[in-house]
Amino acid sequence: MEPKDHIGGMEKELAIWGIGENGKMLLGADIRRFAEVMASPKGSIHLRNEFDNPMGARIYVDASLGIGVPLNHRVEFATPECATADDIALYDSATDAEALSRFYMVARDPERYGLPKASYHLLKASTDWKGHWWGCHKNFRIPRAVSDDMLVWHLALFLITKPIWAGQGGVGPVQGDELLLPDQEIGFLFSPRALGIHEVIGGETITQRRAIICTARFSEDDSNDFFKWKRLQLIESDPLLSDATVYVEAGLTALIIRLLANGGFPESFPSLRGMPKESIVNDFHRVVRDPTLEATVSVSDYRRYTALELQEKFFDVLRDKESVLCFSDEDRDVLDRFGEILRLLREDPLLLADRCECWWKYKAFQGLLERHQSTWKTCGETLVKIGNQRQIDLRAYFLMLHHQATALDDWGIWPNLQKKQKVMRLHSPEEIAHARTVAPSTRAAFRVALIKRAKELVVPLTMTAESWWKVSLFSHRGNYSAVIEKRDPTDRDNAEKLEEAEEIMQAFLKRRPRIVRA
Repeated sequence: MEPKDHIGGMEKELAIWGIGENGKMLLGADIRRFAEVMASPKGSIHLRNEFDNPMGARIYVDASLGIGVPLNHRVEFATPECATADDIALYDSATDAEALSRFYMVARDPERYGLPKASYHLLKASTDWKGHWWGCHKNFRIPRAVSDDMLVWHLALFLITKPIWAGQGGVGPVQGDELLLPDQEIGFLFSPRALGIHEVIGGETITQRRAIICTARFSEDDSNDFFKWKRLQLIESDPLLSDATVYVEAGLTALIIRLLANGGFPESFPSLRGMPKESIVNDFHRVVRDPTLEATVSVSDYRRYTALELQEKFFDVLRDKESVLCFSDEDRDVLDRFGEILRLLREDPLLLADRCECWWKYKAFQGLLERHQSTWKTCGETLVKIGNQRQIDLRAYFLMLHHQATALDDWGIWPNLQKKQKVMRLHSPEEIAHARTVAPSTRAAFRVALIKRAKELVVPLTMTAESWWKVSLFSHRGNYSAVIEKRDPTDRDNAEKLEEAEEIMQAFLKRRPRIVRA
């Protein structure tokens, strides 16, 4: 597997909060309506709006909304297929910017859309404090030859230890994964979403059986060679606001996948081979609850390493395998940045507060405790003044800050730090704005060009994209249809396929559809 073989992207569940003029949280239909307007602001009858945007992203309302979600609803923004870690980070930011633009369109004039006046907020991650923690799904194209065992032994080991620098940070219960009791003790977490993980590998993404590695997509025919490639979905981590961290995280994941595909790890490398599921999950939860970095993970021969020690071992083995992995310039840059992160973790983790959200939040939360001469155990008894001088206890304030720190709108803390240039930024606002207008050079560019041409021709059809590779066309009456396929995600030349698509759309105009196959 070579760098050019990589395709990746992510799906993000953005939460909409609405607090009415009576001070109560808006529920059910109103917030769902808000999400639906964000997903389809134009209400087009000719094209499925979830794919109708210049960057080739997918924007939709999750079908499961309203099931066990009493407080807020979610609209999903999936990045287009990306060929590099830099593109993943860029289009993650671009889809955030697109989401924010659509959010403000509704929030600044809710009555226009039949919604009540309220204080609305857009969160990139949230929890209902009842064991439901929302985050994101990260997708990578991997060789089918990489077995489930190989993924668990090495990739899962990387995933359960990386939150010490790639976690979102936040607060959560010291015991279990629910905060139902008002006096339950809370503490700092590297990764809030980790508490919602109860399996190591499995085929479901629902909260009760959410796994670190999801195999549900393995059977999807998403590439030009179904027998060689499959789609890996990682659902264990948080969505991040720091594009600098997203870049390193995506690049390292791709490198580890490539190492698994190109001969694997040395026999001497620590692994989770034969480790019980309960041990792996419990170690994961211990790591994310321990900001001292002293929590250890048990590996196959029952040796125990700290998360930092294991992350350093991944750095060393990747550096040693540079020639085997045919490093690109981006690979070298990712590994250099990773090495700097590890150095600062050893020296003083708080020096990472300008790029790693978990350490920024830890620094902020610890600062509040010190300022009010409180501790995590006593924060529920410490009163603080906020806003209009009303008092709440510090525990409740932490729970509010937990969500405010993930907000994309003006209420959000991280976006304001970016504006003040207090945190590291990989891509400038101008680069992000440009990305919203152009798709990456993958099949996303083909889909965008196809939709644009359909609009120009005013083709009387409904267009859907049921997978990464197939676009289906239907007449409004549903009495005829056609399929346009582009199976190779690494193919950058769209000219020939667009010519074939032109033929099929012209045939649609004459009601003589054809099926075009790559």
